[in-house]
Amino acid sequence: MSQIEPPESRLLQLTSLCGPEGARAIVEAVNRLISMFSEEQVLGTREVAERLGVSRKIVQRLAASGELPKPIRIIGNRLGWRKSDFEKWLAGRPPIARQ
Repeated sequence: MSQIEPPESRLLQLTSLCGPEGARAIVEAVNRLISMFSEEQVLGTREVAERLGVSRKIVQRLAASGELPKPIRIIGNRLGWRKSDFEKWLAGRPPIARQ
């Protein structure tokens, strides 16, 4: 997936809201996210929960306790896991007992 170039009107809005450096930082951050999801394939909490057969709340607990591979912060408080790291972890681990 290629990087985005925001329409000129959006870029002007970003620049007026947060200055040229802020606008550039936002565009770079969006491009990093696009790159992460297209190249690295990041799994969100929902996808991890589905693969494990548990609820999202259980995934959050497992992440907090360190029982899952180290997550990456996507945006704000949202977590994700690199698909390659998760699959490697999953292949070498017994099934998780449902509580």
